[in-house]
Amino acid sequence: MEKDMLDFKKIGFKVGLEIHQQLDTQKLFCSCKGDNEDEFDFEVKRKLSISKSELGEVDAAALHELKKSKEFVYRGSYETSCLVELDEEPPHEISQEPLKMALQIVNLFKANPVDSIEFMRKIVIDGSNTSGFQRTALIATNGKVVLGQKQIPIDTICLEEDSAKLVKREREKDIYHLCRLGVPLVEITTAPSITSPKELKECAKEIGLILRSVKVKRGLGTIRQDVNLSIRNGARVEIKGAQNLKELDAIAYNEAKRQLTLLEVKDALKKRKAKVMKEPKDVTPLFKDTKSKVLRKELNNKGKVKAVLLKGFKGILGRGLSENRRVGTEISDYAKSYSKLKGLFHRDELPNYGITDKEVKELEQRLKARKEDSFILVAGKEEECDKFLNRAIERLELLMETIPKEVRLALPDGSSKYLRPMPGAARMYPETDIPQIYPKEIEISEVRSIKSDIKKITGMGIPKQEATRIAKSDLSELFFNLVKSSSLKPSYIYTLLFSKPKEFKKKYKKFDFSKVEESKLKSLLDLLDKGEIDKNTLEEAYLDLGIGKKLDIKRLKDKGIAEDEIRDKVREILKQNPDQSFGFLMGRSMAALKGADGKKVSRILKEEMS
Repeated sequence: MEKDMLDFKKIGFKVGLEIHQQLDTQKLFCSCKGDNEDEFDFEVKRKLSISKSELGEVDAAALHELKKSKEFVYRGSYETSCLVELDEEPPHEISQEPLKMALQIVNLFKANPVDSIEFMRKIVIDGSNTSGFQRTALIATNGKVVLGQKQIPIDTICLEEDSAKLVKREREKDIYHLCRLGVPLVEITTAPSITSPKELKECAKEIGLILRSVKVKRGLGTIRQDVNLSIRNGARVEIKGAQNLKELDAIAYNEAKRQLTLLEVKDALKKRKAKVMKEPKDVTPLFKDTKSKVLRKELNNKGKVKAVLLKGFKGILGRGLSENRRVGTEISDYAKSYSKLKGLFHRDELPNYGITDKEVKELEQRLKARKEDSFILVAGKEEECDKFLNRAIERLELLMETIPKEVRLALPDGSSKYLRPMPGAARMYPETDIPQIYPKEIEISEVRSIKSDIKKITGMGIPKQEATRIAKSDLSELFFNLVKSSSLKPSYIYTLLFSKPKEFKKKYKKFDFSKVEESKLKSLLDLLDKGEIDKNTLEEAYLDLGIGKKLDIKRLKDKGIAEDEIRDKVREILKQNPDQSFGFLMGRSMAALKGADGKKVSRILKEEMS
């Protein structure tokens, strides 16, 4: 939702958007079918390590994941995974269907294909890839997406394989399913030319609409949006994992607000000449009789309670960054990503959580804290406490210096949290198992643009909202076929395909639109077109097809309102209204002959009026 309290131009708001869209085909480097299931036939366990790039360097983001020392459990089914997903066999020859679809997408965005497609290995050791890397290739540059009078440049279009599906994240291990690993993804990356949250949402919507022109997967998780955002004097931050278009403007607004607040915090701390004391203090004896459930649990498990004094930090950690997040949350999230501890307490939120005012005062005395000072407090195994506090100190010191470049995770409420350091060039190196691909040698067919379809459908007299629904639907081709083969109004065909199935489903749970064959539906429309059946009869037959009954054309013809019955009713209406217009009489006739075919009634009325 666009907010009025920020002047986006004044704060130097800039956004680049990355959209990752799954293609609805077989996997990229094997013939397995991509899916989103949780059922599995086997399970394997792995540990991952780091490979250096061709530059001989280690990527910071990969190193961050390695320090977690996690075990990874991979589940798989024989239908959706094979030895390629398990990294027990090299990738097969690239699947042609997703390759051709990706090149069709290049044309839709009017981008320039590269001379040769060369796959690279992108180091990823968070467990989402069994091999420790993701295969990705640049396929085009310099495209565009049009938003009204403005063009947003498309910097790059890439083709890559999707990661494994995260099933469950635990303290010591993460569980993944291989059903999604290797599903082809197209990545669309815009230039940082988007200048407001509203424009960001419009851009994502437009790109998503264009992508629907080819066979893409539908549903939550099949399209993911990453937001690269910066403000003046702030830092470029990548926010990953926004799955819902509705979240995008809130994510962008909240990140801009977060960075503005952190800039204010930096200035305030510099004025106060704030300082973080780097030596954690063991304050376990102060809490030997504590009633705090969190502290008591760790103490009973032979843990320690440790604290760090923050000079001049009073009121800072309790300061809000967004509706549900504070500066203290920011520090905690950063430290948690390197430690097994669940969080921290800080001076601005105490006494609370079972920690008493007396314990707080004793702690202040132990730390020699002044009124303008604060502190952070953690409990757990001593090694974990030290690991957590060292990272917290690192982040606290950054508050006084800069806003760090980093990757953050989008949260459902529109905020975000620290995920990992920003990756660099050291994460990429060439993939030697896949030969170069030359786009000019690949024949691809043109695809019907979804935007052109919307324009064409609105030209048939159908409102834009309904036209967009048709164009985005899997039934769009059927709609065009039925309109072409029938003289009936397109609006009636829209009703048959989009409104009636919902109506039937409410009345009859057994109704299944997939049972209605296109040829049978065409036959029904043809009979209606010729006046051999009426609309009521057609809809009854339509319902019968959807519940598995056979179509009996002869019975349908006999079931319609007989011509003699129509003629008798028309004569009666003419007698009662001798001086009325054709339009008035037609309206009365159709009202009296509910379900009768309009063409037949019109013909008979004209005959009786002459």
